[in-house]
Amino acid sequence: MTALPLDDARWHELRDCFGPADGIPALLRRLRDEPAEAWHDVYTALCHQGTTYPATYAAVPHAVSFAAGLPPADRLAHLVFVAHVELDRAARTDLAVPADLLAAHDASIEEARRLLPASLFARPWDEAEARHLLTACAVLLRHPRLGRAIDGIDDLRCPECAADLGRSASDGA
Repeated sequence: MTALPLDDARWHELRDCFGPADGIPALLRRLRDEPAEAWHDVYTALCHQGTTYPATYAAVPHAVSFAAGLPPADRLAHLVFVAHVELDRAARTDLAVPADLLAAHDASIEEARRLLPASLFARPWDEAEARHLLTACAVLLRHPRLGRAIDGIDDLRCPECAADLGRSASDGA
């Protein structure tokens, strides 16, 4: 399956966080050309507060394709985006995405799985980056529950005493 072309009229029929997804092709071109500057807008439109939209599933194949063209050390944001989309998908029963777009999306998830191993040790990751990368690993290995736990590790509290389990004593917290 191939990604929905960026010049396809169907983008106008799809929805993002704000309504019709007619601005998503331009946003994806920005993501391709200036990823550091585009990610905030990508998340806002396509994975706002963890919620995905039909346009999200049409956009993921593009994000994965862009990631494939990057050095492994520069793929983190792309892989994390894919993981967050898959976390929402795993939690939903009301997903209404055209079958052809979902098929292209699923094929791109397989490609993301192939890209992930090279990124794991591509460079030293700081703790936050490592957490995001481990979230992507768990989700792409088809363990969304584990991925959600890793992603939210900073929010872990002991049910008995409410101690913050996301931080160790050595963290200074």
